[in-house]
Amino acid sequence: MSVLYDVTMVIGGEVAVKPLLTKTLQRLLYHTSFPTGLLFLDIPAAVQGETVAAQLAAAVGDYELGECVGKVIDAPAALLHGQAELQEHSPLLAQLPCSPGTYQTFLRLPIDGMGVILLLAPETPHTELPLTNVFQPVMANLAKAIVLCRNNEAYTADLISERDVARRARAVSEERFHHLAAAAQDAIIMLDDDGRIEYWNPSAERLFGYGREEAMGAQMHDLIAPASYRADFARGFEAFRSSGQGPIVGKVVELEALRKDGSTLPIELSVSAMHLNGRWHAAGIIRDISGRKADEAALAHSAGQLQRALQGVIQAIATTIEKRDPYTAGHQQTTARLATAIATEMGWAPDRIEGLRLGAMIHDIGKIYVPAEILSRPGALTESEFKIIKAHPSVGYDIVKDVEFPWPVAAMILQHHERLDGSGYPAGLVGDEIIPEARILSVADVVEAITSHRPYRPALGVEVGLAEILKFRGTLFEPAVVDACVRIIREHHFSFAPNPE
Repeated sequence: MSVLYDVTMVIGGEVAVKPLLTKTLQRLLYHTSFPTGLLFLDIPAAVQGETVAAQLAAAVGDYELGECVGKVIDAPAALLHGQAELQEHSPLLAQLPCSPGTYQTFLRLPIDGMGVILLLAPETPHTELPLTNVFQPVMANLAKAIVLCRNNEAYTADLISERDVARRARAVSEERFHHLAAAAQDAIIMLDDDGRIEYWNPSAERLFGYGREEAMGAQMHDLIAPASYRADFARGFEAFRSSGQGPIVGKVVELEALRKDGSTLPIELSVSAMHLNGRWHAAGIIRDISGRKADEAALAHSAGQLQRALQGVIQAIATTIEKRDPYTAGHQQTTARLATAIATEMGWAPDRIEGLRLGAMIHDIGKIYVPAEILSRPGALTESEFKIIKAHPSVGYDIVKDVEFPWPVAAMILQHHERLDGSGYPAGLVGDEIIPEARILSVADVVEAITSHRPYRPALGVEVGLAEILKFRGTLFEPAVVDACVRIIREHHFSFAPNPE
């Protein structure tokens, strides 16, 4: 909105064609970051061949093209005709007469039957503005202003004085702006160089509860800024008065604002600077985001409920698995705690760590497929029984593969017995073919299994478990994972107790 206001004020403030076109180009270049602008007038509607003869009425930012201003030149028809468009097309731009041939990108803005504006750049500028449509509302005004300026220049000084022309043009411009601002759904507030309100649109009245008469001339920060913001505002505005710069100028920020009844509301604020009569003025567009914040809070609450429900389901599955195998009761929970501690030591993000924890809690879900007598047998297993045991990663994968977890839980379950050198199972994956979560889970699984009691042997102890992963560091297990595991056990004293305090 502030961009449209700025350009509209330029269009409505000129009474001669040349300064109107030049200043319009300058403001468009300023707001879009394009370095060069051209404006063609009186382009023939009928196009014969690949070029069209058109008058170059204004040029800004390129000396060579500026030398062609006022002349009728043959320019590519595909460049001058068409809808608003942003395109990279260096061969087409190279056909422009007088052009140095260094341009790659153009933005075409048609002027409602009067001509066309071309903004040129060596590469597409970085901007958040929707370049092809943000300026469309002012193109009709520019076309009317060109006609008005041409008519004004045709009058003699005896008919209409230059002052009258300027006054009428500004009145038309201000009327257009007031209609635009009055129809806006967002609050529009303008401040003079003392921080006093000099414009307050109807949406500002509805949003803050102050009528126009109450707001005009008041200090903005006293009126709508909560007390906690006022000192920062005063410091920031003092710097703004001298330079037009500030920490929120040209940005969109979320803040709180104060209503007349004393209540506060969350707002989105966009501030622009305008240099008028040698002084810096500020224009702010304010949007009430109470609804959006309520939706975000509801979504967060719903996500929290879903997360708690998911954790409950995972815990129930883990408990069910371990009820069938009393000798490994707590194995999955302890493995999950160890894997989580390793990932934390390695600097993983909290959300990713949570996914690893939940995957580790059910990594042996495939053991549902294994007969209970095999799981609890104290003696050695036969080859066929061991094959059944080795199938549990694939079985677990098949059970959960169609569940849409926000983490790679199915892949963790499938790969937690894979090894870096390809000697693991079920797929014999190598190196980076194994996901990072499974690399951590495999180390935690081995250390916990060796440390804990099993039907076929007593607990071997923590140091035996560490010796095992250190022995195969870099061959079977990821070195960074092994190092992190050793640190959290030896230096941070990780506890393998079922419910450590």
